[in-house]
Amino acid sequence: MHKQDMKRGFLFGLGAFFILLPIIGLETSGSSSERIQSVILALISVPVGAFAFDKAIVAPPNLSKSRGVLGWFIGFFAPYEVVVALNMAAGVNFPACLLRLF
Repeated sequence: MHKQDMKRGFLFGLGAFFILLPIIGLETSGSSSERIQSVILALISVPVGAFAFDKAIVAPPNLSKSRGVLGWFIGFFAPYEVVVALNMAAGVNFPACLLRLF
C-alpha cells in the first residue's frame, strides 16, 4: 500500500472532524464558560478544517473506494481518540465539549 492511497480520505475525515467539533460542542455546552470555550474552539478548529479540506481537494484521488472510506474513518475518529488518551494519561482537563462528542 502506497502512502498516497488513503491521504485524500484521511484529510477529508480530518476536515470533517474539525468542522463538526465546534458545532457539537456548542450544542452540548451548558454553562456560559463552556459556551465561551466552544466559541474559542470554533475560531481555531473551523479554519483548520477548511485547510484540511483544501489540501484534500488537491490531493491525488484514492485508488480504491474502500481505502478512501478507511482513510476517512481514521481521519475522523483518530483526533478524538488522541484527545481522550491525553486526557486520561496526563490528567489534563480538556474542554468538556471535546469529551462529550460521542
